[in-house]
Amino acid sequence: MSIKSAVKAGLKFCLNASSPLFRRVTDMDVSTAREKLTHCSPKPTGTAKADNRLLPSQCDLQIVIPAYNVEAYLAACMDSVLAQQTRYTYRVILVDDGSTDATPAIADRYAADSRVTVIHQENRGLSGARNAGLRELFGRYVMFVDSDDILYPTAVEALLSTADRFDSDLVEGGAYYIFEDRKTVMHRYRTSEIVASPSEVLHGHAWGKVYRASLFQRLCFPEGYWYEDSLLSYLIFPQTRNASVTAEMVYGYRINQSGIVKASQGKPKAIDTYYITEELIDAHAQAGLPVDDAYLRYLLLQFRLNQYRLADLPEDIQESAFVLTCHLYQTLFPADWTDRRNRALLRALKRRDFGAYRMCCKLF
Repeated sequence: MSIKSAVKAGLKFCLNASSPLFRRVTDMDVSTAREKLTHCSPKPTGTAKADNRLLPSQCDLQIVIPAYNVEAYLAACMDSVLAQQTRYTYRVILVDDGSTDATPAIADRYAADSRVTVIHQENRGLSGARNAGLRELFGRYVMFVDSDDILYPTAVEALLSTADRFDSDLVEGGAYYIFEDRKTVMHRYRTSEIVASPSEVLHGHAWGKVYRASLFQRLCFPEGYWYEDSLLSYLIFPQTRNASVTAEMVYGYRINQSGIVKASQGKPKAIDTYYITEELIDAHAQAGLPVDDAYLRYLLLQFRLNQYRLADLPEDIQESAFVLTCHLYQTLFPADWTDRRNRALLRALKRRDFGAYRMCCKLF
């Protein structure tokens, strides 16, 4: 065992043993916490509710591509999509989201292809661009491709043939990270098969999957928020009748140093990670979806991720988000619910121990 691993194991032991080493119980109240977060960055007003038109299927797959200032990458993305080697029919909705570079002109060049519809709109963000492509659902399935990424040649064939084989509502394939000079595996599956628990197996990003179109008839991506892909775990996965994976590698995710992960570090807008958690928990409840063990374990994972995203903000902002998270915990989690892998985190939330909570989020 390396020194780093030994230190980490020792810290985990201290946490699980309820050591006072990291203890720092907060006395901040919920109203103060809410006020602090709102003053730092107000909560957006977007919603996950929608009333999209579900039309008779006109093709097998509807591919939605949001594009904003991607003049360097859009052509490669579109060429990869239009060169698919497949027996399935597909159409593309390319949404120029108020770009200020050459993106609109590049997009218009592809409108000459009968499979492509180009929409130009004022900037509404990634969610707004995706939602524009969902207003009318005319494919059996829907797919999202980010405009700086690519599809591999047999992606559509692999995903849809798997969907048809298992009569799946959702299928995910393998993905590569794409760097300037190389690619590496991001994730892959050994076999094509049905998965028992989508929220515990599938990845939380919208791309690299096909979805039965009806899943989005009443849902959209909440506009105004960062981290909009959270919609999947709260509302899409729980409503999936059956999900599957394909062993094929289908997607190339381009590493973008100016992307949301980098850009969000230390920015007040990163508070959206808590806000969207709160919004989608409420939407999950309104939809009457089950609060089962898989959902509760996902919430704990989300709580950890939220703290990671907020770690570069002032400590009082982190503490405010923690206080509101404790309130969510008290509201949602049964008093006798336990999970061996998360016992230290559960104890920190129950005791409002901000010090132990932060350490849990760093170590696990």
